[in-house]
Amino acid sequence: MAVDGEIDSPLGGKTAHRSIRTRLPERQGHPALDLHFSAKRIRGSEGIIIIASTEPGLGPLKLYRKRWAIECLFGDTKTRVLNLEDTRLTISSRLSLLMALVTLAIARACRTASDIMVRAAPPRKAHGYYAKSWFRVGLDELRRCMRTDHNTATAPLIKALKSRRVV
Repeated sequence: MAVDGEIDSPLGGKTAHRSIRTRLPERQGHPALDLHFSAKRIRGSEGIIIIASTEPGLGPLKLYRKRWAIECLFGDTKTRVLNLEDTRLTISSRLSLLMALVTLAIARACRTASDIMVRAAPPRKAHGYYAKSWFRVGLDELRRCMRTDHNTATAPLIKALKSRRVV
C-alpha cells in the first residue's frame, strides 16, 4: 500500500488531500484489482472521497474536478438554461441542427466568459461552489448585450462566420 499527501497533522497543520493505493488480491477467478482512494477536505464541509479502479494520469481528484465541470455544463444545456430536454424532437435532421446550434451557443458563451474574466474564476458562494458557471457568466453577458446593443453582440459571430472560423 502506498500513501501520498497528508491530511490532519498531529502538530495542528492541515493539508489539502490524501491518496492511498492498494491492490485487492485475486479471488474465485476474478483478477486482482488496483484501487486508488483519494480524499479531500473542502473548505467548511465534510469533504469528498473518490475511489478509482485505475489511476488516471491526472489523479482521481483532478479527473473528478474536470468531470464535475462537464456535468455542470450538461446540466446548464439540458435543464437549467437552454432546456434541451423540452424540445421533444424526434426527426434526426432537426435534432442534428439543434445540437449544432447548441454547440455554437455553448462555445460563444464560454468564449464570452473567458473574455470577461480572463484568468479569474467566478466568485464562490459560502458553501464553496461557484455562484455561476463559466457558461452561465458568458450567457448572461451575451443576453445583456443582445438586449442593449445587438449589433455589437453579434459582430464577433458574424465576423467569425465570414472568415469560416466558428469561434
